[in-house]
Amino acid sequence: NFTEKIDESKENKKMIQTIAATAVGGFLYMILITYASVTAQEVASEKGTKIMEVVFSSIRASHYFYARMLALLLVILTHIGIYVVGGLAAILLFKDLPLLAQFGILDHLGDAFSLNTLLFILVSLFMYVVLAAFLGSMVSRPEDAGKALSPLMIVIVVGFVGVTALGSAGDNLILKIGSYIPFISTFFMPFRAINGYANGLEAWISLAITIAFAVTATVFIGRMYASLVLQTDDLGPWKTFKRALSYK
Repeated sequence: NFTEKIDESKENKKMIQTIAATAVGGFLYMILITYASVTAQEVASEKGTKIMEVVFSSIRASHYFYARMLALLLVILTHIGIYVVGGLAAILLFKDLPLLAQFGILDHLGDAFSLNTLLFILVSLFMYVVLAAFLGSMVSRPEDAGKALSPLMIVIVVGFVGVTALGSAGDNLILKIGSYIPFISTFFMPFRAINGYANGLEAWISLAITIAFAVTATVFIGRMYASLVLQTDDLGPWKTFKRALSYK
């Protein structure tokens, strides 16, 4: 005779973690697709205009680029803040529901999210926006912004689909390795952290790698931003990038 004992608390926690990780992945996918497209389109639209020549004659191109990226980050924070405030309001409104108390949903949600996860999401979003601006600055016509953004879109889709497919099998080697690769880690590390697969040290190491990559990319692109934006010749992304490097 076998007696099976099921810890309902652990089962409920696992279910809430899975739902939360999936929701975060979907939210990241939506936000990244939206703001990457908007950023690339706006940068491509202002490229080669007389306005940019006037602006760059008044301030350094790198300072303009940093300010623009910071403004976009604040817009994203405002967007996310609206969802957070709405979520907190919903929690306060429905916190006394018997269903929430029965499954301990609020307690499990509090355990699933940490400061590291929130910071990781924000830094990753900023990193994607910076790369989108870089890709948008390498086209000569605004209508070509979508084509230039294709590599970034592929990375976003691969990250989202990859974590969805691999996550169903639990923690595995590919998820662990992807958690430390910039851009892919945007989806992989939050999934592992929320599900409890990654400890605090692993999460902070991944965050440090992402911050270092984001800062390096921002400084590198900012230094040659003027040579990218002021180019109007239709040379293609690669030749445009090589010319910008020579001007830098």
